[in-house]
Amino acid sequence: MSYRIITTTRPPFVGTEHAVSTAHFLSTAAGNRMLELGGNAIDAGVAAGIAMNTVMPHLTSFGGVAPIIAYLSDRDEVVTISGVGRWPREHTLADHHRRWGKAIPTGISPVMVPAAPDAWMTALMRFGTMTLGEVLAPSISFAESGFPVTASYPYMLGKEESQQFIGRWPETARILMPGGKVLGVGERLANPDLGRLYRDLAEIERASAGLGREGAIMAARDHFYTGRPAEMMCRFVEENGGILTMEDMRGFSVTVDSPIRAEYRDLTLLVCDFWCQGPAVPQILKLLEGFDLAGMEHNSADYVHTVVEAIKLVFSDRHHIYGDPEFVRVPKAALLSEE
Repeated sequence: MSYRIITTTRPPFVGTEHAVSTAHFLSTAAGNRMLELGGNAIDAGVAAGIAMNTVMPHLTSFGGVAPIIAYLSDRDEVVTISGVGRWPREHTLADHHRRWGKAIPTGISPVMVPAAPDAWMTALMRFGTMTLGEVLAPSISFAESGFPVTASYPYMLGKEESQQFIGRWPETARILMPGGKVLGVGERLANPDLGRLYRDLAEIERASAGLGREGAIMAARDHFYTGRPAEMMCRFVEENGGILTMEDMRGFSVTVDSPIRAEYRDLTLLVCDFWCQGPAVPQILKLLEGFDLAGMEHNSADYVHTVVEAIKLVFSDRHHIYGDPEFVRVPKAALLSEE
C-alpha cells in the first residue's frame, strides 16, 4: 500500500502553551483570549462555546443544548455536565400522540427547556476561574457589532426549504436574514437582542458580587431561568402553540456526573451518559473490535460496508433504547459488554 503526502503552503497552527479548536475561527479566538488572560481550559471552553452559539446562529443557539465533558487535571478526573434539556412536564407521550400522532412536528411545538445556559454557567462556576462577564465579553462584541458570515451560513440558509421554515418565524427571519436576504460570505451579521441578554447576565453578576464569584454566576443563571428571559420565552412558546411553562424553567437544572467508560483494544473511551448519543461511539467501536479493519483497504467496499453496518445497528439502539437515565431504564452494561 502506497501513501502520497499532500503538501500545503498554509502554515500549521503550532503552540507551546495551549490550543483551542472549534468550528469557527472567532469562537477559537474567544477561547484563546481567555487562556491568554490567564484563564483555565474550562474558562476557554465556556467562552468558545458561547461564542459558537453567537457566530453560528444557523446551527447552534445559546438557548439550545451543550453536553460537556471535561478533564480536571488538578484532580486527574473526568466529569460530564448534562447540558441537554427536557421536554415540558405536560408533554407526556399520551398527550403527544393525541396532539401530533407519532410524528415529531417541526417548529416550536416540541420545544425543550434550554439547557446550554445552565451547562455553561455550571461549568464556569464549578470548574472555571473567571467571571461570567469576562467569558461573555467576546460574544457581546460579536452580537452587538456583528461578525463576518462564513460559508456554512449561506450554504444552510440558501436552501429553499430553510428559507420557507425561517419565514414562519418573523423574529428569526429578522435576525438571520436582515432585509429579507441571505447574507454572502464576509458580510456582517449582528444580533443586538442576544447582546442585550448577555449584557444583562453580566450586569446581574456584577450586582451580585457580594455573593462571591460562584454565587454571582448562580444569580445570573437564576435570572435566565426564573426572570424576564424565562417569562419571555414561555410567553412566546405559548403564543405559538407550544407548552413550555415557568414551572419547567424553574424546575430545570443540569447534573455533574462521571462519564461512561468503555475499553476499545488498548484505549479507554470516556463519553457522556445515555441522556445523549455519546455512548454510540464506544458501542460502534466495540462492534468493530471483532473485525480486522486494518487488513481491509482503507475506504474499500468491505471497509465502508462493515463500518456503516455497525453504525446502523448502534443507531437503532440509540433510537429505541437510549434515554434519560432518570426516567428510562437503560441496560448500560449490556450495550457496552464484550458479549
